[in-house]
Amino acid sequence: MAARLDSTKTIYSVTRKVDLATLLVITVFYACLFALMNLLRVDFWSFLAIGGFFSFVGISQAVLLKGESPRAASMIAGTVYLAAIFLLSGGARSFHPIFRIALFLGIPLPGVSLGYLGGSCVGGIFLIIDYVRTGLARFRGARPADTVKFDDL
Repeated sequence: MAARLDSTKTIYSVTRKVDLATLLVITVFYACLFALMNLLRVDFWSFLAIGGFFSFVGISQAVLLKGESPRAASMIAGTVYLAAIFLLSGGARSFHPIFRIALFLGIPLPGVSLGYLGGSCVGGIFLIIDYVRTGLARFRGARPADTVKFDDL
């Protein structure tokens, strides 16, 4: 007999409210990401592009589409970010203009894929944040966390 899936799914994504647990886990994520890139001897521009990508996807999940569809927001962010990287890097200047246009029009497929994967990583971070918040709630009692709304910033 197959197991029944729960009809109510929790989609973890960047919230529009920020609390101490959120800031703590996001800081740890960036520290681990930058330490890994430093260990792999990643050059400065790649360092900036990768860190910027995760930041752009996270901010897009909170802001785009009113925060109601984080997967779609991540895919849009991935496509926009990859197109921006393509344009800012010169986008294969040595190619014939027809090939440059074809490359630029072909960006949405890998952009959507990278955006979805990046959004999944960001969602995983917020899954960890949920566990940290639950663990912190056990230590301080059942009172809700002090939060700051993203709209107030």
